[in-house]
Amino acid sequence: MSDYPHWQETFRIRSYDIASNGLLRLDALCNFLQESAGGHARELGVAVEQLLRRNYTWVLSRLHVRIDRVPGWRQPLRIHTWPAQVDRRYAVRDFELYVEGEKVATATTAWLFIDLERRRPIRLPDDITALHPDPPVRALVDPFARLPVPEQADHEAVVQVYYRDLDLNRHTNNVSYVSYCLEALPEPFLHENAPTELEIEFRNESRRGDRLLSRANLQGDDDRTEVLHHLVHEATGQEICRAITRWQRR
Repeated sequence: MSDYPHWQETFRIRSYDIASNGLLRLDALCNFLQESAGGHARELGVAVEQLLRRNYTWVLSRLHVRIDRVPGWRQPLRIHTWPAQVDRRYAVRDFELYVEGEKVATATTAWLFIDLERRRPIRLPDDITALHPDPPVRALVDPFARLPVPEQADHEAVVQVYYRDLDLNRHTNNVSYVSYCLEALPEPFLHENAPTELEIEFRNESRRGDRLLSRANLQGDDDRTEVLHHLVHEATGQEICRAITRWQRR
């Protein structure tokens, strides 16, 4: 259902969206954000599949999610999303997430508009800029400053990009990077803690068959933990993304 410029969509949390503790996984939450954003963009005529016909596309540059309560299995998750702001080269889209009328999370995203012939970001066209409110309407304000890189890693994992991880641009889907970052964390930590925040900065792309090194550094105490994540190409060392996750003991 659409109420321009806002879009509302409700998702039922399925068994394959939850972790072993019965709560919605962080990557699954990001998939719902991506799906609702795509639905609204399609109605506005600027979805990826529509832009590809004009030799343009969107690339997600930044994602920031704050979670007040992690919903669980079978709960209905209602997402409100809208074009929130034009910031330099970025188109900013924001989100509010509700469960049975209670706001449980907010999110913001920054998208680059890519010219596929030149293979680089370009200035947002006027028809894209016109979709955004003036003044901005924000759910979560973020200046999108560069994220830090962990100086050392407490935990590491090697992950491989599979065909199932690819998007319409034939590069690794941005949500897969969230999954790759979490793979470095110990299973007991993931089972015993609930995420309260995610910030991720996408730096470079990867493709099917690439092997990536996921590194994580944990800081904090028994109740609250901040994790610095770094994902690099195993063979070349090229930086793929940086991220911060924050967690609270359940």
